[in-house]
Amino acid sequence: MNENDVYLAKLSKELKRHSVSTSEMQHTLARVQETLEHSGSTPVEEFGTPETYVRALYPDREQQKYYLFTLVGLILGAAGFAMLHVYFHNQGMQETMEALWKFTPLLAIPLGMLVDFTR
Repeated sequence: MNENDVYLAKLSKELKRHSVSTSEMQHTLARVQETLEHSGSTPVEEFGTPETYVRALYPDREQQKYYLFTLVGLILGAAGFAMLHVYFHNQGMQETMEALWKFTPLLAIPLGMLVDFTR
């Protein structure tokens, strides 16, 4: 994958995150690709980063945030872990309950999603 393809993929992602319609997105990507084919400069030199280019094209559109999705994931992950802990304790499976602690790093998945979505 060359530099132009990487830039176009990132630009496409940014356009989606700013709720740009499919037809507008295709038009913008085609225009950028055509410009890159005829210019000798890099995409960043020509347009700036995908984030700044999309903000320049659509200054009135806010980037979508997925805080609710991440919050629900974090709550469900913590609740599921707590419920398993209580279940194993009530079943008298002390060894299983203690072994469950090795799965606590899985709670980092929703936290990682939060970090990813806020970038």
